[in-house]
Amino acid sequence: MRSLDWRFLSSEDAGDLHDAEAARWLSALHWDTRPALARVELARSAGTLPGLIARDDRGAVRGWAFYLVHEGVLQVGAFVADSPLATATLLDAIVRTREAAAASAMMFFVFSTAPELVEQLAARGFAVERYRYLQADLTHGASGLGPSTSSEPAKALDPALETWNPARRDAVAALLRRAYAADDAARPFARGGTPHEWLDYVTQLATTNACGWFFPEASVTAPGASPAELDGATLLTRLTPDTAHLAQIAVAPDARGRGLARRLLTASLDAARVAGCARATLLVSERNAAAGRLYEAMRFQDVAAFVSASRGQPRDSSVSTSTTR
Repeated sequence: MRSLDWRFLSSEDAGDLHDAEAARWLSALHWDTRPALARVELARSAGTLPGLIARDDRGAVRGWAFYLVHEGVLQVGAFVADSPLATATLLDAIVRTREAAAASAMMFFVFSTAPELVEQLAARGFAVERYRYLQADLTHGASGLGPSTSSEPAKALDPALETWNPARRDAVAALLRRAYAADDAARPFARGGTPHEWLDYVTQLATTNACGWFFPEASVTAPGASPAELDGATLLTRLTPDTAHLAQIAVAPDARGRGLARRLLTASLDAARVAGCARATLLVSERNAAAGRLYEAMRFQDVAAFVSASRGQPRDSSVSTSTTR
């Protein structure tokens, strides 16, 4: 098996790969990735998004991946393989690319069922972590909020909470910075924990559809002691018209232990239900046991898992330009 630059694929072959991946995400995660994959295909065909395919001796595509470099970190955006050999072929090719050689670190955050991916990442020096993908049914009283109807009026918002206000974007970014560890190389967002990274992260959630379409009606904040501070916040997106996704929930360290996370999540799920969502989904790190217990208590259940992996890049990384047609 050999690796090849994915720009050598025909548009028809690339379209088949993207269609199969979009169908997998929609079936398993209720996540409509077709708009994102359409942008991926435009960038692939224009030669501006690097990627690789794994072909067997008969010429069949057995795997593919794409990646980009953002602020010095090579980030793998998709990884698909149907055998351990295809997994190894793609991994070895990615770590030998020019982009990897120039990067300060490499990061995977992928929904992948590639055989032996976790084991092979670990064998190549990556710190690997699983993220649970949870789902709750919003049509039969999930979270104790009762079933919804298309004509159901919105419940009065908890008076201590506010709906999303774009003017609070900086305050949300500052809250996330306070709520998370200062830096975390394994975190798939804002790894360095800088104010710029957190603001960029919130801006991406609120203005792009990389994680679904922003859902301001179901995103809420809890004001803090001053107008510039927040005690808590949720950021929700919509993956499909009937699927809400909890992209972020955060509570300031000095506001914890008072049930605020549950109140924030309850308010968001109620708003999502009234807006017509039949289900809600979220991602949570396996190491975040406290959050996992909260979600389970609110009737979220495991339906899939993502793989998060990272490693620093040695400055003497070898560079390979051996991918061929």
